[in-house]
Amino acid sequence: MFAAAHPELLSLSEIALLADIQERSVRNYTHSTRDGLERLRTLKVGGRTYVTPHDAKEWLSRRRRFIPTRRTPAPDNY
Repeated sequence: MFAAAHPELLSLSEIALLADIQERSVRNYTHSTRDGLERLRTLKVGGRTYVTPHDAKEWLSRRRRFIPTRRTPAPDNY
């Protein structure tokens, strides 16, 4: 579904899926006119816009309905 051109970075489409909002809404959150805590920091790579996992996690954690994934250790028999 997504191109893996930069597997260490997240696309705005991926952020939209994680935040359960439309991609155009994610783009709105990237504008420099947004308040510092509300703004999603991005970087450009080859003309495309990406978000680092760290910035994505910080931004998502400030969203009201976001529920982070909890990892549990795998059982020893796997």
